[in-house]
Amino acid sequence: IEKMIANLISNPNIRFLILCGSEVQGHITGQSIEALHQNGVDPDKRNIIGATGAIPYIENIPDEGIERFQKQLEIVNLIDVEDADAIKAKVKECIEKDPGAFEEEAMVIKVEEGGEEEEGEEVKPVAPETALIEARMRNIQTQVKMIGSTNRMFAGMYSGKVQGIMIGLAFTLTLGILLLV
Repeated sequence: IEKMIANLISNPNIRFLILCGSEVQGHITGQSIEALHQNGVDPDKRNIIGATGAIPYIENIPDEGIERFQKQLEIVNLIDVEDADAIKAKVKECIEKDPGAFEEEAMVIKVEEGGEEEEGEEVKPVAPETALIEARMRNIQTQVKMIGSTNRMFAGMYSGKVQGIMIGLAFTLTLGILLLV
């Protein structure tokens, strides 16, 4: 969430944030972003006020950055909406409603990384949603390769048919000429 906020407020032309797709169980990211936009963070604990997620903390974005996030962006809640047409319609609606660039200059915030992995450190498991997306992408790539192979095979068969017809025609003409002579 922190990197997303830093990225969004660094571009004053971004005025809408559409929260869509399945809610991530456990972290409840969409609800946390919405709560951050509506309520901000507790100044002492740095937790997002009203967030129900597992770890709703904003530690690396100053209060000015959060205020800018709240002022600059309008949140469009389509959490748990996966219908592409409904999402496209909402995007078009936001484009038509374009309020123009935010009046203030871009705000650049450097978000601290959570420490580099040391060599030999165990690899963190991938979220189930990410693994599912990667599996689907591999499946699509495999299907595209299979379609390409099928197209090449049919192109070869077609050219083989044309060659066969031409050879048969040449043989028939040659045989016909020899019989006539």
